[in-house]
Amino acid sequence: ERIYACTVKTTTKSVVSAPRPFVAGPQTQERVHTSMVQTPAKTFVSAPRPAAAACSGLVGPNLEVPLQKGVEKLSAAEVHQLLRAGLCCLVDVRGDDRASGHIQGAVHEPTSFQAPLLNRVPQLVGKFSKEKLVIFHCQYSLHRGPQCANWYREQAPSSQRVAILEGGFRGWESERLPVVYEKPMDALGQAKADTYALSMGRRVAGAGA
Repeated sequence: ERIYACTVKTTTKSVVSAPRPFVAGPQTQERVHTSMVQTPAKTFVSAPRPAAAACSGLVGPNLEVPLQKGVEKLSAAEVHQLLRAGLCCLVDVRGDDRASGHIQGAVHEPTSFQAPLLNRVPQLVGKFSKEKLVIFHCQYSLHRGPQCANWYREQAPSSQRVAILEGGFRGWESERLPVVYEKPMDALGQAKADTYALSMGRRVAGAGA
């Protein structure tokens, strides 16, 4: 009988406490829905780290273009110091996403499926022949930047250092280093630039072009 009485009490408590999650449920869902509407603009404007950006679903860590032997990875702080001292050449390989801002002093050499940088590497090797260090970057330096650095490394003299800017433009921006904005761009424009960058990056990583 005592066991039976205990079972009844447990059931009664469960029934009494049940309305709480039932009432809180819709409120929780409403807050999540609101967050989903507001979050994208905030995420892109604050220049998320590449790892966080990869979680958007457009790319994944397994699609990151691996660096060939002889291609270094330098932090934004290191590249900033090198640029100020005139000890490197920074190459920006972005396309339309460059409208989100660029690094002063960077050379713009865009890569695309219609005109891949690979076709211009011989000319670039000659153009940058006097540089001791050539650094490539794209929006996040996950795909286009590393791919172009690999292409360049294959044809550049062994005495010349080749590297990528870790984190790309967004990594540089998140470190609050100097950025040039040609035209004002709102949150939606920044979001579109990042979507383009990540989508293009996924294609580059998948096709190697």
